[in-house]
Formats: sequence, C-alpha cells, structure tokens
Amino acid sequence: KYKGITINLFGGLIIFFILVALRLPVLFNADQLLGADEGIAAYQILDLLRGGPLFFYYDVGRYFGIVNGLAAIPFFWIFGIGGLAFKLPPILFYALYVLSTYWIVRQVRPQAALTVVLLMIFTSPSIFWITATNWGVCLICLLGNLIFLSFIKVNETAGSNVLYTFLLGFFVGFAIYTFTYSIVFIGSIII
Repeated sequence: KYKGITINLFGGLIIFFILVALRLPVLFNADQLLGADEGIAAYQILDLLRGGPLFFYYDVGRYFGIVNGLAAIPFFWIFGIGGLAFKLPPILFYALYVLSTYWIVRQVRPQAALTVVLLMIFTSPSIFWITATNWGVCLICLLGNLIFLSFIKVNETAGSNVLYTFLLGFFVGFAIYTFTYSIVFIGSIII
C-alpha cells in the first residue's frame, strides 16, 4: 500500500520539477508576463491576506472560485510576493493532472500510459501557455480527472463504498464551485 503511494508521490514530484524546468523562461520573467486577469486575481488574494474582506469569487467573474489564487499562498511564503509565486500553482495542478491522467490511461490501456505522460509533458505551445497562467484551467482539468476516477470506483463497487461515493460528490461540488461551467462535463458523465 505505502509503496504505491510513495511511487505516485515521487512520480508527481518528478513531473512537477520537469514542468517547472521547461517553463523556466516564463517563471524567470513572471512579473512581466503576469496577465491582467492574473494581476487582478493576485491583488485580490493579497488584499485578503492583508486582512481585507472575505470573498469566495473574484470581482472579474462570478463563475469561478478563488481556489487557484489561494493555492498561491504557500508559494508567496516561500518565494515572496511576485509573479513567480502566482504562476507556480497552475504548474502544480497540471503535474497532478498529468499524474491522474496516467492513472486513467493505465486502467484503460496500460501500454500507452507512459506515452501519454510524455506527450502531456512535452506539449504544444498553447497548452504550455495555459499551464503557465493562473486562470484555474489546470485545476478544473485535475478535478475532472478526479471526478472520472471517483465515478469509476463508484461503478466498480456498485455504490457500496461510502468513501468513493462521498469523494465523487465532493469533487463534483468542488468543481462546480471552482468553475461553474464544469457542470457541462459533470452532466456528460451522468449521461
């Protein structure tokens, strides 16, 4: 049991560090490459940290929660306040997304799992930029995979395992809070 957890933790860390290494030019220039939406979100999170009013959605849009911004707080403590700290959470979420995709592919087609991981690490420029921008896209992709994995486990146990059923409900609710339009994905799983 612990061997599998250790291997997955080690694999996730390796994926994260490879992704960070590939995005070093963006991370070194993070302050200059911080987009307008990211800047507003970072400002609101910093205002919250400084004792500002509690909020659950950004001012720029009421359809996505602040989880992606809150995930930057530990990086603010480690690296200081700046663009670098705000751009690291999507890379972490993408690393976890790659790892969770590996779990799914390993169940469906085990011989293709490593190839999928490599294709997701060495990806197209558009995905490269999305994974270096803290818009919450990587988090919602990760939650989509976790919903799918939970759904598979609930089906395998015919709903008899309360933990898997709880996790499915939790991930669905968390995904809807994180990005309201994820309800379309959730609806497609139900169908």
